Amino acid sequence: MREGIRYDWIIAVSNSAESGIKILKTYCKVSEIKQILVDLAKRDARKDAAAFKHGTDGIDQLQVVKHDAPFAVDIGFTACNVFDTYRIDYTAHELEHEN
Repeated sequence: MREGIRYDWIIAVSNSAESGIKILKTYCKVSEIKQILVDLAKRDARKDAAAFKHGTDGIDQLQVVKHDAPFAVDIGFTACNVFDTYRIDYTAHELEHEN
């Protein structure tokens, strides 16, 4: 992925305290999708601040999702929040590299 180009993205938000996964779709640059993931994590941390333990609060804390060898290209990013009794995972995948 190159920074200046816009890509189609799917964002999956999974909360271990709830059933199902929330799916979002967007079209944006790499820097924008990173900020979206951080914003989602920060929003949820504020919503349950009393139970919040730790999580993603900056772009530098995002994990990179890579294709396995031989391609080994970046295809997305992940963030997470951990609360007293549950966790929320946020994953963004660039659609060009989805199977």
